[in-house]
Amino acid sequence: MILSEENVTFGRMQNVKRRFFALRNGITADIYRRAGAPYKVIFGLDMVQLAEVGKATGIDVDLAEALWANDTTRESRLLAPMVMDVDRMGIERAIDWIKGVKSCEEADVMCHKLLRRLPYVTKLVDVFKDSPKDMERYVSIRLIANLVSLGRIDMDYMAALKAEKKRSCVITERLCSQVIDEINFIEGV
Repeated sequence: MILSEENVTFGRMQNVKRRFFALRNGITADIYRRAGAPYKVIFGLDMVQLAEVGKATGIDVDLAEALWANDTTRESRLLAPMVMDVDRMGIERAIDWIKGVKSCEEADVMCHKLLRRLPYVTKLVDVFKDSPKDMERYVSIRLIANLVSLGRIDMDYMAALKAEKKRSCVITERLCSQVIDEINFIEGV
């Protein structure tokens, strides 16, 4: 099957793109386009399919960088964090990737599959929690949510979450409310 075989006449990126093409879903891709997804190319893969491609591909830093650089393709951007080696994702690279995030979906996948596993994740939260850019603050809040789900509650972030919620930012307000509610539930407030 196309997911398990590597064609030696193609490069790693071409093999990944062949997998995307084999799994494409036009209906889903059209839904993303109509919703305003910021990509020129959308294959319409879901997260399960992307995880399958990632498993077949394996960890590959160079491929992850090439996928991340391919910012016109939705699936490339979502797969990049899945195939990046956590041990080789230095803080500078993490900051660069966060600064380049184009959608909440990218941020969610990056935080869940990669950033939350980094030893300096709280430094990333601190770098971006007061950013003037909405998407960078969204990443910070998503990382706080991931830390809470891992049982690493830092009450120092409650003030930042409340301040962000007061901004009434379209992409961060709901997430802030969810994280605040989760922390309050865990703390028994």
